[in-house]
Amino acid sequence: MSTIPLDLRTDEVLLPAPSLPERVSLMQSLRLRQSSRSLSPDPLQSGVPAEGCHRHDAPTLRLMLVSAEDLRRHTGLQDFVALAPLELVCVTDFTRMRDVSDEERTFLAGVDVGCIAQNASLCCADLGLVTAVQAMVDRRALAPLLRPRRTQRITLAQTVGRPEHGEHNQQQA
Repeated sequence: MSTIPLDLRTDEVLLPAPSLPERVSLMQSLRLRQSSRSLSPDPLQSGVPAEGCHRHDAPTLRLMLVSAEDLRRHTGLQDFVALAPLELVCVTDFTRMRDVSDEERTFLAGVDVGCIAQNASLCCADLGLVTAVQAMVDRRALAPLLRPRRTQRITLAQTVGRPEHGEHNQQQA
């Protein structure tokens, strides 16, 4: 398995270009998709930086180091999040929503992050992984650690991992 290079001068990880071979159909992914809070703590893949917290910069395909500290335990109120191999945290940038009222911004942020979480869940299903969305996030405790800009808000977190033994293909949510 190849490793992903880390630039030690900038604390950036350059990600490879996405390679999305067709594996299963959407209907198969929907059938395989499952929410689970019983995840194996085993790493998802070797050679990928697991320590710390990174911000994904989609246009440049980079992970930017936010903190060298393991912040997983702060991303949800349940114990299993601290042991999961990956926690995704969605942060909404309200400056990107122009010409809408504050109420509409909140609604649109919820719709957008719901679509993103479902897309992540379907991708994980295709890869044999399970997910659990964490809406109950202690945002006041997590925000100082992630250091979002004043116009950004933590929306939700999503736990990703391999199913614990015996949990394969059981639809739970």
